[in-house]
Amino acid sequence: MELKIMRIYFPQPKMEVRARLHERLAPKTCAWVWDLLTEPVENEVWHVKFLGRALTCRHSLPQPEVPLQPENLTITPAAGDLLLVNFTEETGRSRGTNFTEEGEEPEKFTGPNTYAGFDLFYGPDSRMLIPMGWHAACHFASITENLAGLARVAHLTRVEGIKKVIFSRAAL
Repeated sequence: MELKIMRIYFPQPKMEVRARLHERLAPKTCAWVWDLLTEPVENEVWHVKFLGRALTCRHSLPQPEVPLQPENLTITPAAGDLLLVNFTEETGRSRGTNFTEEGEEPEKFTGPNTYAGFDLFYGPDSRMLIPMGWHAACHFASITENLAGLARVAHLTRVEGIKKVIFSRAAL
């Protein structure tokens, strides 16, 4: 199996991070991400409020044509983890997530629409806990180069605000 590496580039402050896709642990998600990266994908990142030490880019990634099935889910990401969060209209929640008591109806996502997004974790003590409750997400890749650079960009987003990011396939 060919090693697949994602390049994550922040034009300002000219910082590059690389992450290895976990194809054996999350094959369908990794296939969708790799197809998405046929052309570079520009987005914006900002620091999260509730998850801990992480950046997020949501609301502008295309929704998968076929809903992704839950795979390699976590609610306690580690430093360097990249997660795919995929909220759907049918459930109003992250795919595969239902941490309610038996017979209890889960609270619905109240955002504007369906979306898929990446969460990029740069430090410890993070969690997938938001005001609506626990949301498992797919751990599809891990930072292999320049985790300290990601932490630096995260600091800058806290001080300066939203930063541009470009996701692409890395040349090996």
